[in-house]
Amino acid sequence: MDNLDSLDKRTSLLSLERRRLLEALLKQKHRQHNFSDAISPRPKGLSAVPLSYAQQRLWIIDQLNPGSAAYNIFSALRLTGPLDIPTLQRSLHSLVERHEALRTSFMEDTGGSPSQIIRSEVLLDCPLLDVSSLPENVRPTVIKAMVNSEVSNPFDLANDPLIRVRLLRLTSEEHVILLTLHHIVSDGWSMNILLREVAMLYQSFINHQPSALPPLPIQYADFACWQRESLLGDTLEKQIEYWRKQLDGVPNILRLPTDRPRPTTQSQHGASFNLHVNARISKQLIELGHAHGATLFMTLLSALNVLLYRYTTQHDICIGSPIANRTHPDTHGLIGFFANTLPLRNHLSGDQTFSNLLNQVRKTTLAAYTHQDLPFEQLLDELKIERDTSYTSLFQVMLVLQNTPATDVHIDALKLERIASEHRTSKFDLTVGFSESTDGLNGTFEYNTDLFEHATIKRLANSFSRVLEQIAMQPETRISEFKPLDDFDQQRLKKWNATASSYAVEDKSVHKLFELQAIKTPESTAVVFENQQLKYKELNDRANQLAHYLV
Repeated sequence: MDNLDSLDKRTSLLSLERRRLLEALLKQKHRQHNFSDAISPRPKGLSAVPLSYAQQRLWIIDQLNPGSAAYNIFSALRLTGPLDIPTLQRSLHSLVERHEALRTSFMEDTGGSPSQIIRSEVLLDCPLLDVSSLPENVRPTVIKAMVNSEVSNPFDLANDPLIRVRLLRLTSEEHVILLTLHHIVSDGWSMNILLREVAMLYQSFINHQPSALPPLPIQYADFACWQRESLLGDTLEKQIEYWRKQLDGVPNILRLPTDRPRPTTQSQHGASFNLHVNARISKQLIELGHAHGATLFMTLLSALNVLLYRYTTQHDICIGSPIANRTHPDTHGLIGFFANTLPLRNHLSGDQTFSNLLNQVRKTTLAAYTHQDLPFEQLLDELKIERDTSYTSLFQVMLVLQNTPATDVHIDALKLERIASEHRTSKFDLTVGFSESTDGLNGTFEYNTDLFEHATIKRLANSFSRVLEQIAMQPETRISEFKPLDDFDQQRLKKWNATASSYAVEDKSVHKLFELQAIKTPESTAVVFENQQLKYKELNDRANQLAHYLV
């Protein structure tokens, strides 16, 4: 009974947390805008359908970095029970017929501008790989290889269907379905719609009934046209003015200590490290947030600010966060790319307490929600944010909290189970993601492998876990007093910093010693200033040039 009581209390807290988040989001209804009550279908026969702002940015990224799989969205399901493959294929085809986004490709016109090309029909291939003859202990390896292959396989935005389906047969009663979409036609919300509707279609068709899905009021292309027409005039200016003030003077880059120099162009190679925050700590964090009128996301965002401040010593920190951006009811049932990104900037000056920081973060986050209509892509253009191919604009660290459970999918006689996949790409230097469960918080640190070693991220994740525990126990602690490192790491850091040593330099001047070091390690980083770095050879050459000029 004690365990049941604990579970009931935990479930109650999670429900309260979601209500708090909903209350925060509902504050958006007070926004002043000129949006019409309904999104009208686009004019019939419109030859060139514009991209939404979000789609436009992904299209540009794809042009700059073709062949990248960084924006693949993937889901894998294990199906246990009798599977009717022709009915499954019919269900998938009906889904593609229902949602124009799944029949869309992106072509460039003679002037260099992209358009959405919506095909009347797309023949969705669903190849079956039968591995039932393989030894049972080999099949998990095959599944993992197939999953990694699908996740890493890029799309051709101009020619490919932007949805792929693969089916594996493990036994006559066990299959795995792999679903991959490009982010330009989908998002996390869309994947839940996709799985739910495929299950409903399959259930109808297996029972020899017509589809039970209601007609869609609009299609994604209608939303794209509406968005372009709506964000004009005073509506646009009010959004821009808020973000201009909020982001004035924001630092270009967060100087996290990396294991390797930053490449001139992001590769988006990635990996991940998982951690778990136990139920006791997560419950205390939720209760702390409630005491300040804040959600769990706001509490985690505040904690992440503390961690980054302790690692970088920067007081001005900007962290990105995705939002569903489906504020209009006509968009709730559509598959498409609606998600927007908010830059959440906070100041950690004055050695404030964590509670004071949490209050600041709460105000910042609510204000950002209120001004979420401006697409991130347009924000960068309107504010003329400096861009650099070596790092993402405005922020390099993202925080994600999955605080609503994934859609449960049910089909009679079939048991469905989601299969986790590895993170092989990373859009940012670091993405910290959490999801709620009855036994605590499950966290993932997705990182760019060009910058960080696995061991470094493991230490960073463990540091975050320690900070969360300290916050839960003593929220009135000043942010400078949190201790991200354990005793072992603190002793190791003390040893590393004990660099005092005697050198026989009486016969060599400083510039001679530097030249010797430049010969010894010419490619090592010698100096770093903001987003600029010089290697020993480069610095030595520039110093010599300046010396010759002065002579």
